[in-house]
Amino acid sequence: MAVQTWKDICAYFGFKADNQALLTDVSTVSKTGVLAPPLVPSFEVALRRESLYKALAEMSVMYDVLLLHHVTPELPLRYKAIIVTDIPWLDSNQWSALEAFKQGGGKLYTIGSAKKIRDISDLVSPADLFGNWVSVRRGRSCPNPSAAWR
Repeated sequence: MAVQTWKDICAYFGFKADNQALLTDVSTVSKTGVLAPPLVPSFEVALRRESLYKALAEMSVMYDVLLLHHVTPELPLRYKAIIVTDIPWLDSNQWSALEAFKQGGGKLYTIGSAKKIRDISDLVSPADLFGNWVSVRRGRSCPNPSAAWR
């Protein structure tokens, strides 16, 4: 299911790019972006992100999925907060975009990810935090999911 979700997201962005002239006066209203790579590298990682999306939806948080290969220095500036989802590396342009976002007062919440990204983030959680949170909500035990918030 998660792989299909990513295929659908990629198809949407492809449609949007192919039909840009038809999409006039379209703007985002979300103030939260979820930065994610364009392809799911493994089924396990895909399940973690699916849990994050469901958790945000359950908490009524409006968000936009920002595909990593579409990130430019201007893109993050329209958001107040960006959630970085277990990304192991960024190229120089993507890194510059995150730095500009931080310098502009934006907040970064990193789940897992590379040390360089965690170092500039305002809040950091382990990669499996949302998987644990969903397990607790479903009645399964979890070591201590709130420890990441301290």
